[in-house]
Amino acid sequence: MLPFFATVLTTTAQLSPSSAALPAPVYFSRPAFDFRAGYNEAVMEFDLPITSHTGKTLKVLSVQTSCTCMKVSVPEPQLEPGMLGRVHCVFTVPNALGTVQKPVILKTDSRERPNEIIMVRVEVPGILHAEPPRLIWKAGDLAEEKTLRITVVGGNRQRLTKVNCSRDIFEWTLKSIEDGREYELHVKPKATGMPTRGMFLIQTDSSVPRQKLHSFYAVIEPRTPTP
Repeated sequence: MLPFFATVLTTTAQLSPSSAALPAPVYFSRPAFDFRAGYNEAVMEFDLPITSHTGKTLKVLSVQTSCTCMKVSVPEPQLEPGMLGRVHCVFTVPNALGTVQKPVILKTDSRERPNEIIMVRVEVPGILHAEPPRLIWKAGDLAEEKTLRITVVGGNRQRLTKVNCSRDIFEWTLKSIEDGREYELHVKPKATGMPTRGMFLIQTDSSVPRQKLHSFYAVIEPRTPTP
């Protein structure tokens, strides 16, 4: 079994009809791979399995990707028929939260189909989880207070040190339920007459740069006309 140094998640990408029409001399075990970085992880290592499906020896000439944040290599570039090989990846986790997607291009000496492309997606999660994901009012609603419940995930205690809002129309208070673990952000609009959106920027005391700032939203949505 090939070593995996990251958790493989579900795969949703599909091969395009044009690429699927030709027989592939080298097959990745799936059309895309999904990984999830650790909350404080700086560098990930993982392998992408490949298999030769030709009746002769196939040579991997090169492997590359579109970003210097991921280094790729093929430890055994010569694949015998049916042989299981691997593309080894070393990925530097960026200082941004969200999902990063990178193509890996494998070039072989196959005349029929020399290039194979696989997509690698890495989810970079944040240490703050909010419930609900955002606070919503409808235009014209009662300007009542709503609560964003914020939980620190990932195992370590992280204090929320500062909160700012991009819109003066929202008044807010931060309440600590369990220091370093659980907080409540109480938000109340001064009025709900006009649709608007406010971003709450929350600062933590995390030593990991990408985990220092997190954003959540309070939204006054337009009211849908009644038919």
